[in-house]
Formats: sequence, structure tokens, C-alpha cells
Amino acid sequence: MTTATRMIVALLLAWTLGSGAALAQAEQQVLVDEARKSVERIKADPDYAIVKDLLAKSYGALVFPSLVKVGLIVGGEGGAGVLLRRDFDTGRWGYPAFYDLASGSIGLQAGITEQEVLLIIMTKKGLELAMNDKFTLGVDAKIAVGPLGGGAEAATTTNIDADIYSFSKAEGLFAGVSLEGAVLVPDQDAHKLYYGKAYTARQIVVDEVARNPDADGLRDALVKP
Repeated sequence: MTTATRMIVALLLAWTLGSGAALAQAEQQVLVDEARKSVERIKADPDYAIVKDLLAKSYGALVFPSLVKVGLIVGGEGGAGVLLRRDFDTGRWGYPAFYDLASGSIGLQAGITEQEVLLIIMTKKGLELAMNDKFTLGVDAKIAVGPLGGGAEAATTTNIDADIYSFSKAEGLFAGVSLEGAVLVPDQDAHKLYYGKAYTARQIVVDEVARNPDADGLRDALVKP
């Protein structure tokens, strides 16, 4: 069952309950659950052995379980994800803030692909920039691309100057993934649906004012060896 199918099933279930609020919150919970599965899959992949070590030293992580890229001369990519902060003293991960990602490009291209993406934030600067209302990868913060799977070498993951490391698993007609120029925007509407109040990303990630135990599985997946 694909990510899109799982979300449709969850939305139909919520609809049968007769609650618009339940419908919307079910969508957010599906995203959190799919983010957990993406983290587990990436950490279990031998091509991504470095991920566990990076997460244990990181300031935070952005997880996008389903970024969809479509191209026909003019290309575009988008999807929803979550940001969590790691406490440097305790190693504990906080609760997720919700983000949307969008990018566009012009050139000779055709095809479609769906990919899981894990962005590991390695600097305090990178985490601070993610708190902005709009955050552009590769412009506001330096991003290094990790291995793409299938035995690809992690040549660029030795770049210690990078604020963020990007790891992706993709299937489709596009080869690889490029997030340079992609824009990240916090989704305050999603925060209200999931936490009951329109908290800002900073309030959730840094101030830790929001809690939802349904996200504990994702938090545990990030810390497990």
C-alpha cells in the first residue's frame, strides 16, 4: 500500500466518523506515522549506515515520507513533512512541527517519481534557519547530498561544513534527487489540527509547548540504534 493509499484510507475512516476535525487530524497522523516508517527504513538500509551516527550528533531532522516530483519541460516537486529537534544534553527528540516543501525547475525533463527524504540538521545555524517563515535549502543553509542507495558511494557526506545532510530513496523516471533551491514553510494550520492550537514551529520545536503522544513512535525511531 503506497503512502497516498494509506492517507486515503485514513481520510475515509475519519469521514465515516462524521467529524471534520477527525478527518483533518487523521491526515496529520498519517504523515507522522509514515515519517516514522521512512526513518526506520532509511536507518535499516546498509547504504545508509552513516545515518545513525549523524542522527546521534545532530541538532534535528526533517522527514518527508513522500515528495512527489513531476516534470514535463517545467518541473516541480512538493510534499509535506515534519521537523523534530534533538536535545543535545539528553539525546531526547521533541515533538514534530509540520512543514511543506516546494521547488520548481525549467529544463528538458519528463517523468514522475516519489521519494522519501531525510534531512539531518548538523548545525545550530541550520536549526535556527528552519524556524524562519520561509527557508531555502542550498541558499540559506549549505546542504550536502548523501548516498542515493543501490550501492552509490557517499562521497559528499564527508563535507563537514554542511549544515544539513540529505538522504533519499526514490523510484521513478528521474535519477537521484536535488533539493537545491527548495523552499520549506511551516504549516501552522497543521499545528492547530494536531495540537489543538496554532503554535508556531519555534514554540513546538524549541519551546516545547506542545505534546501529542501519538508522535512518540516517530520520536523513538529517531533515537533507536
